[in-house]
Amino acid sequence: MKLGQIFQPTDAEVDELVCRFPLAQVISCRSGCLSATPIPLLLNRGADGTIDLLGHLSKANPQVADLAGGASVLIIFQGPDSYISPSWFRDRSRAPTWNYATAQFLATSEIYSDTENCHHTLGALAAAMEKVQPRPWTTAEMAGYEKSLLGIVTFKAKVREMRARFKLGQNDQLWKLEDSIGGLESSGKHEIAMMMRAANRQRIDT
Repeated sequence: MKLGQIFQPTDAEVDELVCRFPLAQVISCRSGCLSATPIPLLLNRGADGTIDLLGHLSKANPQVADLAGGASVLIIFQGPDSYISPSWFRDRSRAPTWNYATAQFLATSEIYSDTENCHHTLGALAAAMEKVQPRPWTTAEMAGYEKSLLGIVTFKAKVREMRARFKLGQNDQLWKLEDSIGGLESSGKHEIAMMMRAANRQRIDT
């Protein structure tokens, strides 16, 4: 297996990353000028493999003009990451590295300002973010909700290409992998350590 393929996650792993770390950087370019806005997004994957990313922005955001009318955008989701220190290794002559999980989407964006789209998007986002709460909040509880819809637009991106890379020690020798995970856990970097365990479970569990 080629090195790039080792770091290639499955569709399910990408979907989980987006669900756990939904705040994406939405990057656009107009007249040679780059703009970026952090936006929490939902990923919808169709039965035919198509992917849509859904969110909302304030109408006052100047980037809204860049995102309308089928504009091309780059959307980046960043999962946990960490420096891997050779001080954790039983063989300290090895080089340091950086482990991470990230997913990038090249997409075509559209903006919708009608109330129905905005209501649907806010409801879906609230349901997704609130599902882990013991008493989930809903938009029906929000004071001035209908008025707030007038100040936002719906952002929808139809994905043309996905580029994801999960560099989680898949090509490390087992002793180095174990030392890296131990160092991360002792440093409080539990999320990236957990992802490294999951990505290498077949080797660790044997």
